[in-house]
Amino acid sequence: MLSALFISLLVFSCLSLVQAAKVKCPTCNGAGEVECLECEGTGFIGDVETVECSRCSGTGQGKPNLFMSTMTASKMASTTDVNAVYINREDSEITATITASLEGHSVTSEETTFPPGQEVTVALSIPFTTYYSGTVLLTKVQMTVNADEITCSSCDGTGVVEEGTVCSECDGTGMITCLDCGGSGYVTEGAVVANTKGDGLDWGLIGTVTAVVVAGVFVGVAGFVFVKKRRVSESSLRRLSSSDFQQWVLKRLDGKPGSSKDTALGIDGFSRLNLPISIKQTDAVGMNAIDLFAASLARNRATGGIMVAFGFADDAIRGKVRARTNYRLNIEMMTVRELIEGRTSSF
Repeated sequence: MLSALFISLLVFSCLSLVQAAKVKCPTCNGAGEVECLECEGTGFIGDVETVECSRCSGTGQGKPNLFMSTMTASKMASTTDVNAVYINREDSEITATITASLEGHSVTSEETTFPPGQEVTVALSIPFTTYYSGTVLLTKVQMTVNADEITCSSCDGTGVVEEGTVCSECDGTGMITCLDCGGSGYVTEGAVVANTKGDGLDWGLIGTVTAVVVAGVFVGVAGFVFVKKRRVSESSLRRLSSSDFQQWVLKRLDGKPGSSKDTALGIDGFSRLNLPISIKQTDAVGMNAIDLFAASLARNRATGGIMVAFGFADDAIRGKVRARTNYRLNIEMMTVRELIEGRTSSF
């Protein structure tokens, strides 16, 4: 009888926790993250080397990554009308003007604001028209972004970055999800929490004890915390070695590496559908790089390919159009951010 009464009190005590107050997690102080023990918060395992930032060439400053995702051009009676969609790949707002040029004639937009991660359409009308039509017209129109330089986001303006073996536990961020609060930053007041630092458990108040032995029978109330691993970031991927970065991209695309002969032709690997992949660990990959990739694909009698980079220059879309016009090839341009966010097609 006493055992049954004690079990009832224990169950009632556990159920009453549902109504308990939420308080800031004492382990992470409400941040939801704690320092990674594997790399001691550095983001790297083993030796770390300081090298010149490849994005800004050590200057600490650079042009903002304003990526033109699509463009259309059409002939009118006396003008050529252009519509271009730009995406701000930076973490902060960018203000810029856009210039469209055709055969020595040009027009510049008003100063436009581009919020981070959002699509903004810029419509321009060049006071000039030609006999070009269709895809040929797209290759002749040149789009230029006019913007002040900004602090390089890769090196935070220092001009140098650290390179080494990225910690697999925290993906180079130096932080992991707090086990006690599951990343929320809050715990139930008086609840049992695990010690993230690994020096045992803090059992807290007796009302939250999750297991007792009653009359030789183990009665348990188990609690489970599902830890969401922090995703890899662009900054950590920039710090990877070239080979490690290629391996990461191929893994995200469920692909396989190319042979030494393929690499010599500018093909770094193949997707699961055997589409050639070119991987660039840089920003502002432009028309020339796409032209070279298209020529390699044509020599290998491929029908298309995938080019992956941190960002693409304004003239990249022209390279894509030229590949379709000259070689009848479809080249998919994919950013690292799209791979991180899982926005990939079936390749």
